[in-house]
Amino acid sequence: EVPIMKTRISLNKVFWSFLIITFIAGGIALAAPVGKITAIEGRVDVLKAGKNVATPVSLGAPVDIGDIYRAKSRSKAEVTFVNKNILRIGQSSRVEIKEYMVQGEKSTGVIRLHRGRVQAVAGEDFIKRAAALAEGNRFEVHTPNAVAGIRGTNMLVTLIGGATTVIFVTGQGYLYNPSLPQIVAAVTAGFTSA
Repeated sequence: EVPIMKTRISLNKVFWSFLIITFIAGGIALAAPVGKITAIEGRVDVLKAGKNVATPVSLGAPVDIGDIYRAKSRSKAEVTFVNKNILRIGQSSRVEIKEYMVQGEKSTGVIRLHRGRVQAVAGEDFIKRAAALAEGNRFEVHTPNAVAGIRGTNMLVTLIGGATTVIFVTGQGYLYNPSLPQIVAAVTAGFTSA
């Protein structure tokens, strides 16, 4: 009976070791979604992190860090994040969810616009957090030559032919060139930068 018991213990150790290794290796895959697709029109696809093939997006589909969304011509999509911030992706656009985290009183969202146009709209929860702790909360759209962040606002960011245009529709925010991050311009509604 002793050999059987040793075999069970060994199998038990192997099982738990396998489970731990699988959990650690798959940690990224096991991360909770940071939002979901709440509107879609036309043809939009997503390239999931670690995948080689893009797949069509469907209404209600989960949104994860690392996802790259491509809206084709005459197509658009809307992402609603867990803290109710909204990202609207315009036609002929390519957008990457670089970072998204909501923890305690801090909320961070970084969207990389590779081409096209997006609209970022702050949710009530984010507005309250940013008002209480501005430095610990950010919702930004990055392009190669601009970083635009909102603090309770609605902004449009366009990247066409290497040129970035930012329009702050309502509220306030900030804008800076990533090569000069120490020079940050505070902006309010009606501000346009090209």
